[in-house]
Amino acid sequence: MYLTRREILEQLERMGIRTLAELKRACREFESYWFSQRYRAR
Repeated sequence: MYLTRREILEQLERMGIRTLAELKRACREFESYWFSQRYRAR
């Protein structure tokens, strides 16, 4: 499934992400979460 740029921006806005800095922070948090889950599973 592909989303248009507009649909992606609408989803981000629903999540409360409105600036590039907020998007970067959310990505870092997501990466940290998955990194910790990967090592927890071992």
